[in-house]
Amino acid sequence: MPRTDAPHRPTDPEETDTSVAEPAPSSAGAGASPVAEEDAPLSQEDALHALRREASSSRGHAESARMSALTDHLLERLQSESGGLRIGTLALFNDSVRFGGGFHAAGGSDGTPRHDADSRSADLLPEHVGAHVDNFVRPADFDHLLRILLKHRLVVLARPDGTGREAVAVNLLAEAVALLGGGDGRIIRLGERDRPRGTPWSPPGKGCGLLLPTPPDPDQTGYIDLAWVEEVGRALESANSYMVVVTSPPQGVLLNTAAHSEVVSPLKAAVDPVAIVHRWVLGEAPGPDRERQLDDRLREGGALELLALAPQPRTAVSVAAAIRDGQDLKALVRRLSDPSARVHEWFAHHRSPDEVSFALAAAVLHDARYLCVSDAAVDLHRLLAEERTAPAPLSFHETLHTAHPWIVLDESGDIRRGQPRVRFREPRMQQAVLAYAWNHLDGQRTSLVRWLRRLVIHRDVEVQARARVATAVMAAHDLEHALYRFLDGWAGDPSPHPRRAAATVLGVVSEDPELTDQVWDLLHTWADRPESAVERRMAATSALVAGGPPGRRDPDAALGVLLAALGEEESWDALGHVAEALASLVDHGRTPHVLEALLEWSRPEDLSPLVLKSLLAFCYVAGAATRPDTGGRPLGARRGSRPAPPPLLLEQADQHLAPLVELWKRALARKPVQEVALDVLRTWIGHAAATPRGRQSVQRVLEGVAAQGRRHRERLVYWLGQWAAARGETAAAAADLRRAL
Repeated sequence: MPRTDAPHRPTDPEETDTSVAEPAPSSAGAGASPVAEEDAPLSQEDALHALRREASSSRGHAESARMSALTDHLLERLQSESGGLRIGTLALFNDSVRFGGGFHAAGGSDGTPRHDADSRSADLLPEHVGAHVDNFVRPADFDHLLRILLKHRLVVLARPDGTGREAVAVNLLAEAVALLGGGDGRIIRLGERDRPRGTPWSPPGKGCGLLLPTPPDPDQTGYIDLAWVEEVGRALESANSYMVVVTSPPQGVLLNTAAHSEVVSPLKAAVDPVAIVHRWVLGEAPGPDRERQLDDRLREGGALELLALAPQPRTAVSVAAAIRDGQDLKALVRRLSDPSARVHEWFAHHRSPDEVSFALAAAVLHDARYLCVSDAAVDLHRLLAEERTAPAPLSFHETLHTAHPWIVLDESGDIRRGQPRVRFREPRMQQAVLAYAWNHLDGQRTSLVRWLRRLVIHRDVEVQARARVATAVMAAHDLEHALYRFLDGWAGDPSPHPRRAAATVLGVVSEDPELTDQVWDLLHTWADRPESAVERRMAATSALVAGGPPGRRDPDAALGVLLAALGEEESWDALGHVAEALASLVDHGRTPHVLEALLEWSRPEDLSPLVLKSLLAFCYVAGAATRPDTGGRPLGARRGSRPAPPPLLLEQADQHLAPLVELWKRALARKPVQEVALDVLRTWIGHAAATPRGRQSVQRVLEGVAAQGRRHRERLVYWLGQWAAARGETAAAAADLRRAL
C-alpha cells in the first residue's frame, strides 16, 4: 500500500533501533513513553498536505505494490508448500526428546554426545569398530584416500557433519592397521592430552591406528599447517602407525594446507543413501530382482523422498534397520520427516553465533539472495555476540555446507548475476527453524527482536517482505506474547515503517484460522476511540491491517474497522492509513464495498470531519488504486521508465458510474477537499489523453457530475478551460472534454 505519511526511509535503519521493545499504550498493558505522549495530533492541514504529496508519488505506489505482491507470493508458498504458518509441534515442547550423536562425528556409540576436549585417549571397542565396518558402503574416493594414508601415514578428512566421515575414518584405519606387520590392530581415539600440537609429539602406541576428531571451530584447527603435516607424518612413520583426522571442511589455515597437500581431503562426492539401505538390508550381492523389490517398498513407504531430503547416512541406516526388523516403515518415515526433530537435533550441537546467525537469517529470508542473507546474518552475529565493533571475520559461503546440511545455495535462477539464493532442502524446515528460535533460544530472544526490527524496515523491499512474513510465522506460535513483546510497540511507533511492518505481520497471522478472530478483536480494540498519541498511531495501524489479507476475505468487517479508525471527531492521524487501506481493497477487487462505504460516510454532505475525511480518502483511492502486477517477474527486474498504470477506478468507471459520479460531485464541491480532487481529476485526464477508452470513461463521469446542477457544470468548465490553456499532455484532452460539456 502506498505511503501517506513519510516520503523517505530513515537514512540508516540502525539509527531507528534505539530500543529493544517499544512502549505500548495502557490498553495493551504498558505505559506509553513521555516523549510519545507529547506528540500533538495531526492537523487537518498537515493531513491534507501529506495526502496530496503521496497521492502523486508513483515511486511510493510502485514500492507498495511490490511489497504487496511479494507478501502474497510468500503467503501462498507457505499455504501450498508448507501447510500454513505453523507445522506440527512434535518436538517443540517435548522435554523427553533426546538426540544421539550419530549426526555428528563427536557422538558416542550409545547415542550420547561426547565432549572430546575433556576426554582421554581410549581404544575403540571391537563392537564400535564393527558397527562402522559391517555393511560399510565405500565412497567413490575411498581407495584414493587409502593410498594417501598408506603413503603419508596421515589423512585429514575435512568434511561436513552427517556425511559418514567417522565411518570412513574407522574403515581407513581398519584397512591400514590390517596391513601392518607386528601391530596389534588397535584403533585409538585420541583425547586432548595426546593431540599433536606445536610441541614434539609421539603416538601413544606403536603399530596402531589413531582417530583424531577436532571441533568445527576453525580456530581449533589453525595448527594444521604444512609444517604440522610433515612433523606428524614423521612421528607416525617412526611409530609405524597411521592417523586420520576428522574435522569440518577447510577454513583458515586448513584451507591453505588443503591447497598444497593431498593429505587434506574435502568431500568430493557423498554416498548414495539408497545404496546404504541396499547394503544393510540385502548384503553385498543381492541380485536385481531383490533390489527392485526393495526400491518398490522404499517408494511405497515414502522412504525414497525422505532420503532425497535427508541424505545423511544415519537416516539411511535407520530406514534399513526398520526394514530388517519388520517395523512400520511409513511410521518411521513420518517421524524422521518431521523437521522439528531435525532442527532440535541441529541446535543441540550448534550454538555458536556464526552457526545460529546464518541458520536464522536463512529462515527469516528464505529464498533471498545470498548477499542479503549473509549481511543479515552478520548483523545478528554482532547482536548475539554483544559486540558493537565489526564482527570477527566470517565466511558463511565457505562454511555453509559445514554446519547447515539442510540449507542449499540455488544458482539456477540468478547465476548470471552471481547471486544464488539461499533455500532449504525441505520447505517446512523454515517454519521449524523459526519456531525453535522463538520458543527455545531464551537467552537470545532480545537480540532476535532487535534484529527482526532492522530487517522489517530494511531498504530492500524484498528483505522487508521476507522478514515480515517470517516474523508472522514466529508470532503465530504465541500471538499474545508477540504483541506484548514487540508488535504493540511497532504498531504505536512514531515512525511509519515499524507500523507498516506490524500491519504486514498481523495480516499474515490472520491467515491462521485459529487466530483470525483474535486479530479482528485486536483491530477493533486499537481503532476504538484512541486518546493518546501512541493509541492514535495504533488506530492508524489497525487500518493498514484491515486493508490487507483479513480485509480482502471480509471487506465488511474491514470497513467497520476503517470507519472506527477514521473517527467522527477532529482527529486526522489515521486518514492516510485509512486511505491506503481503501486503495488496497480496491486493488484486490473490493471496489463495490469501498464505494458504498464512502458514499455512506459522506452522505450528510456537510463540513463535518467524517465527511471531509471520507471524501479525501476517496480522492486518494481514485488516484492511487491500480491493478496489481501479476507478471510474476522477480522484484527489481525490468527496471527503467515505463508509463504509470491507470487508476483502477478510471478503468472501472463504466461498471461503477453512478457512485463515482456522486463521489466526484461531493469531492469537487467541498473546498477543503477540492484541491486534492482537482489534482486527481487532472491525473485522470492525463491518462484519458492516452487511450480513447479512457477519454470516454472520463467524459461519462464529468457529464454525470455536470448534470447534477449548474454550479457543478460551471466548476468543471472553468477548470477544464484552465488546463486546456496550460501547456502539457493534458491540454488537448481537457479542451475536448470542455467542448463536450
